[in-house]
Amino acid sequence: MESSAKLRLLALLPLLASLILLYFDFFPQAYRSNCSLTEYRHFWIASKRIVTPSAVISGAVEVKGGKIVSVVEGDDWRGKTWTNQIMDYGEAVVMPGLIDVHAHLDDPGRTEWEGFPSGTRAAAAGGITTLIDMPLNSDPSTTSEETLKLKSFMCPSGINDFPMTNSGHIKEGLSVLAKYKRPLLVHAELPQETEEDQDSGDPRSYSTYLKTRPASWEEGAISELLTVTKDTQAGGPSEGAHLHIVHLADARSSLQLIKEAKSRGDSITVETCPHYLAFSAKDIPDGDTRFKCAPPIRDADNREKLWAALLFVLPVTWSYGLKHGISLNQLVSWWSEKPAKLAGQHLKGAIATGYHADIVVWDPELEFELDDNHPIYIKHPNISAYMGSKLSGKVLATFARGNLVYKDGKHAPIACGVPILAT
Repeated sequence: MESSAKLRLLALLPLLASLILLYFDFFPQAYRSNCSLTEYRHFWIASKRIVTPSAVISGAVEVKGGKIVSVVEGDDWRGKTWTNQIMDYGEAVVMPGLIDVHAHLDDPGRTEWEGFPSGTRAAAAGGITTLIDMPLNSDPSTTSEETLKLKSFMCPSGINDFPMTNSGHIKEGLSVLAKYKRPLLVHAELPQETEEDQDSGDPRSYSTYLKTRPASWEEGAISELLTVTKDTQAGGPSEGAHLHIVHLADARSSLQLIKEAKSRGDSITVETCPHYLAFSAKDIPDGDTRFKCAPPIRDADNREKLWAALLFVLPVTWSYGLKHGISLNQLVSWWSEKPAKLAGQHLKGAIATGYHADIVVWDPELEFELDDNHPIYIKHPNISAYMGSKLSGKVLATFARGNLVYKDGKHAPIACGVPILAT
């Protein structure tokens, strides 16, 4: 009798599990997590402008368990869901969340600069759902003799970076990365002393700073990196290491080197930054350190050449790119699809069935003036070079793996993020 009762109980378990799942679908408040601003785990995002890999469609995206389970064009989805499980955004754009492959969160070590809590909240307010952190700090705890020796060994080359790195070190690292099909991200500037570098001038003038970091620094570094990368291509370009140049500023000789390398079949990609696409050196006020960056912002003609090479974060990219005729599909390619591929995130970067429900909803026509009350300025208000700019394209909502982490200027009370690895 006891054995028979156990068998009957086991037979009822699948039914019990189904009832539990059904309960959470009908009564989502029992499921609600503090890391999401929506009470549903299964819902639909509707819009007349959904950017899919093939086209911009009118329809809806079905989200369940953190994944996109279907993308339906037209109104066929309306009979498949309950009314209170629909988030209808009308004419707003629904597209994959943005991916930033080069962020500095400074955590641990310098959280007064940024930190994961403020950095990721600011990212969500800007439509970014994935961050690849490039550590600036070397902060190992010296809790053992081994770690103390390691830290002491590193000190002569600089605590926070590796300024003594030479071509031999880079070649050795590239050879290892090539075996695992992982990219090397490089800040490409190679100091070359010239008389111009030593030229004195008004220390408050941006032109003085510009002379200290000429375009030839970028060109020289990229040229040497390409030479070293070739040494890893014994089995052909496809077998070599992948080189990724971060924050390119020079759109002339440096960019030409990259174009030539790509035409040869070399595995190389490059990124630029919104400030290089938005500003020019002559427009920068004297003494305004908000614009100081490395490489420096160059002239207006250089800026236009950068735009030409692309044919920026939302909404700056959209606002400055409108006059260049950029499309929603181009935005997705630049900010989601290609970064996902570079970072080895094969389930991100597209509104498609089976992908992570990393989604941004934004209104391209909505104009606003950027001030320090904007939710992207959490840690350090009033120090952005974009302060006071009138921009087009406001983020309305951001979903990270199905969690509504940002909506109408408000963040979810608890972080939803998880560490990710390349696949």
